[in-house]
Amino acid sequence: MHRICTANSRFGPRGIHIRSPTPCHFVVCHAAVRHGSLSRSVAKQLESASAGIPVSSTSLGSDTVTAPSANLVNTVNSANWANAGQDEAMDAASARISVASTSERVGQRVTIAGWLSRPRRSGALLAFAAVRDWTGSAQVVVASPGLIDAFLALSPESVVTLSGFVRERPTKDARGGIDNLEIALDSFHVINAADPLPFETHPKALMPGAVARPNEETMLKYRYIELRQPWLAKNLQTRSRASFAIRSLLHSEGFMEVETPCLFKSTPEGAREFLVPTRQKGFFFALPQSPQQFKQVLMAGGVEKYYQFARCFRDESIGSDRQQEFTQVDMELSFVTQSDIMTLIERLVRLHDGFWHIASIHTQFLRFAASGTTLWEQK
Repeated sequence: MHRICTANSRFGPRGIHIRSPTPCHFVVCHAAVRHGSLSRSVAKQLESASAGIPVSSTSLGSDTVTAPSANLVNTVNSANWANAGQDEAMDAASARISVASTSERVGQRVTIAGWLSRPRRSGALLAFAAVRDWTGSAQVVVASPGLIDAFLALSPESVVTLSGFVRERPTKDARGGIDNLEIALDSFHVINAADPLPFETHPKALMPGAVARPNEETMLKYRYIELRQPWLAKNLQTRSRASFAIRSLLHSEGFMEVETPCLFKSTPEGAREFLVPTRQKGFFFALPQSPQQFKQVLMAGGVEKYYQFARCFRDESIGSDRQQEFTQVDMELSFVTQSDIMTLIERLVRLHDGFWHIASIHTQFLRFAASGTTLWEQK
């Protein structure tokens, strides 16, 4: 008897996993669900699998059957799916692209997906709205009488996929760059309709310091809505790029990234520790204020260059320069000099040029070095 498990994906097809009693009979089937039931082609594959017939990776219409390893399954006659190549070509033509990529597709039909702003009417025969994804936003224009009413009925912040041709905006509306383009909508699909919103989600209304911005308690309750705003999305992207750049630099210098535990014994330092109770009465773990002891163990164990993006926990009052949980780039080196350490840290600080755009940081660092009892400056 085979066991069937289903796994739903918000944006993708529904995955159906079939596992047989023996390792060689394993099939993973990503199937399109039509009106709540499986398509016939997938049903046939399920029948074959339940009869103990292993299935290989192939395409069947809009359904895809994927086996984890060609060595574990037999090959099914490809003649059973003569239309597979045509279907794959159709899928590729309608594949979703990011909003930022539309600038490279002027005159072409594209499909984008994202969150919809409030649709608005412009005259009797025109409607428009903005669609955002993690790369930016694009204006969508609807001029088809058969689509306008349905488009205007969409609630703001609904998740949609839209298809249409990319074109340049009229000269009077041109703004430059991707804002100089718009998508002439010819079809759309609602993935998830949004409920009524608790507050106005226009970026100008949610900007820090804006009069219409809700209080912080409300913003934290609906944090996922604020995270869609461009300034927070940019912060997350900047942090990601900066982390990648730091990792790339340290790996090029021969560092090894090692993740150390977050549950440890109490080692009192400058601040109080967070305690984590265990199921055994009277016993607790402590969250580390820093991975100090762990990296010393690594140095003694022969790891000459260690680093990690360490999570640190300190039970102290929150202020402008401190918080209870934070991340730090933690590193330790063996067989190096003071100059080696300073040079490496200066190179890390200079990485800010491509991310933070902070003019107040000078990359010509002054060093103080000891010569006998005299301190002198060295660039």
